[in-house]
Amino acid sequence: MNGRETTVTAVAVALAASTSAMIAIRRRQRNRARRPEPPRHQPRADRQMIARLLDTWADAEEKHLRSLGELATAAFKRLLLGEETGEGEVRFRQIVDNLQEVVWLGSPDFSELYYVNPAYERVWGRSRKSLFQRPASLLDAIIPEDRSRVSTALGYTGRHQREIEYRIVRPDGEVRWIRSRIYPIRDRSGVVYRAAGIAEEITERKEAALRLERLLWRERETRQEVVTLLESISEAFFAVDSEWRITYLNHEAERILRRPRHTLLNKNIWAEYPLLRGTVLERESRRAMAERIPVEQEFYYEPEGVWLDLHIYPSVNGLSIFFRDVTERKAAEDELRQSERNLRALADSIPHLTWMADASGRVYWYNQRWYDFTGNTFEELEGWRWQELILPDQKEEVVARVRARFEAGEPWEDTVPLRGKTGEYRWFLTRAVPVRDSAGRVLRWLGTNTDITERIEAEAERTRLLERERIARAEADRRRAELEHVTRSRARLIRGFSHDVKNPLGAADGFLQLMEEGAIDELTPKQEESVAKVRNAIRTALELIDDLLTVARAQAGEIEIEREPTDLMGLLRNVAESYQARAAAEGLELATNLPESLPTSYTDPARVRQILGNLLSNAVKFTEHGGITITARVREHGPGAEGAQPATGPWIAISVIDTGRGIPPEKRHLLFQEFCRLSQSEDAEGSGIGLSISQKLAHALGGKITVESEVGKGSTFTLWLPLDEAPQTA
Repeated sequence: MNGRETTVTAVAVALAASTSAMIAIRRRQRNRARRPEPPRHQPRADRQMIARLLDTWADAEEKHLRSLGELATAAFKRLLLGEETGEGEVRFRQIVDNLQEVVWLGSPDFSELYYVNPAYERVWGRSRKSLFQRPASLLDAIIPEDRSRVSTALGYTGRHQREIEYRIVRPDGEVRWIRSRIYPIRDRSGVVYRAAGIAEEITERKEAALRLERLLWRERETRQEVVTLLESISEAFFAVDSEWRITYLNHEAERILRRPRHTLLNKNIWAEYPLLRGTVLERESRRAMAERIPVEQEFYYEPEGVWLDLHIYPSVNGLSIFFRDVTERKAAEDELRQSERNLRALADSIPHLTWMADASGRVYWYNQRWYDFTGNTFEELEGWRWQELILPDQKEEVVARVRARFEAGEPWEDTVPLRGKTGEYRWFLTRAVPVRDSAGRVLRWLGTNTDITERIEAEAERTRLLERERIARAEADRRRAELEHVTRSRARLIRGFSHDVKNPLGAADGFLQLMEEGAIDELTPKQEESVAKVRNAIRTALELIDDLLTVARAQAGEIEIEREPTDLMGLLRNVAESYQARAAAEGLELATNLPESLPTSYTDPARVRQILGNLLSNAVKFTEHGGITITARVREHGPGAEGAQPATGPWIAISVIDTGRGIPPEKRHLLFQEFCRLSQSEDAEGSGIGLSISQKLAHALGGKITVESEVGKGSTFTLWLPLDEAPQTA
């Protein structure tokens, strides 16, 4: 391709670029005319800045395109003139070589390069020589992410120009944005045989566009954040411009104003709500607009019957108004004021010192009883001055405690000494409860002071009595320990004494038995009678010794119980037969009144026989005429402790009933005491320990002996035994 052909082709490319430039200019002018104005909610200064940035960017690009088109047109005219004079080609090359844009001409696949102007070296930072030697190096400079798109554009064979933007990396590492227009050139038959292009650096414009995009994105994000915030707050909000047109309102404002937002936006607020004209709301709003100051106001909107709490703030182009419905709060405040009046009237009537304090604890009201007790005026007691009435050595501690409890915000009570008008200190129980609003905040405190001086003194006296009781109990415990020690010593003494006495008595009884049997010599009748009396006395002494041993074992907790399945029916009949002869000797009838059968009990038959023997012996001894009856019955409930509910059963109740002289009520409590005889006559028999031993044995068996008696009619002694079953064996 000769120089003349190259020049003509370059001119064609320049003219095509000129045409594209003019089309782009007209398109941008139309876009600028249709470009929407930035939204009114955007602050005026921000809107103006964005508009200026858009205009500056558009003007710069338009100026550039226009100059390029004018240059190409002038070049074409010079070329035509040069064809006539022979100077056009040189002139055009001078023009193209001095263009700021890169102009090139090559084969359609860019395997060959016919021409590239010097601007390539300035923009790409590489020599034209290297590009002529290796045209593909133009693609090597393009960053990998954009390279395939540019390669595709270079192979374009369509009818129209191809435009593409991409980035290159210069040898110094700098990244630049390039916009290329690629033009296919056809021969007379319409076949593409050349490709030409113009590449211009658009880094500054691209960065300006990116800055603008980020700015617009931040503006949209900020607007969305503001909208989200305004929609999420619990307060209602709307904004008006300087012409009093509503530019925004949130959902809560829609609810309170009872109008959907699309019916209010861009409408004059005074036209939409004519009843607001002349109200304090209009007056304060116009003042905030004119003086550019914030205003707070509570406003009663009569048409809706609501109280509104308004906060009005001046903005760049109007007002921002926050408000909320406080109708319920106002009603609650009215109710609270009435309640407080009622409360004060009630507090004046109760027999306590009563006071009210604010949320911090400063007292602002006392009832009349406070003044009557202290003799002070309100001014002398206002706030925290009541602390002057506290005992001086306790004042600091009491005030610190009270302040801490006020800060905690929970009901509290304390005991405080207060000085009365006579100078006497009296103790008061102070109680305080917080009065809260619907949100749980403390509005005030209600407190009372109750005189508890007598109670404090009574508690002090009670403390003294308790201390005396403690000392007395300690003394009783000491004496009980001593008594237990004496009891154990007595038991040891009785056991030793019994052993020492029983041996000689046993030997004497054995010797007398030999005399009775004539082993030593024959006895006269009078001697036999004497020996029999001595032996009887020895047996009585031995029985007494056995009883003493039993008492000692019982006191020491050493009574041995050997339980076994026991036929109670057979045992009772056997005991009755044993005492038949003795009862008959005294002229008494001994009878039994038993059921057909009795259940077998797991108990100690020897101890049961010992107890019944003692009861029958006493019955025979203290019954002068009549008889004795033995009965037995199964009972569902046992005797229980004195004053307590009966014990659950089953139980067996064995009674010995006599027709003797009876026991006076005032002496029944002595029956089971050791060594106690109810009859003090010299001929009364017995040691006075039989019933005591029997009761202890009954307790050891899990039972008890009870007494019913009537003087002159007789007595009933009942042995209560639990009907225990034999334990299961494996």
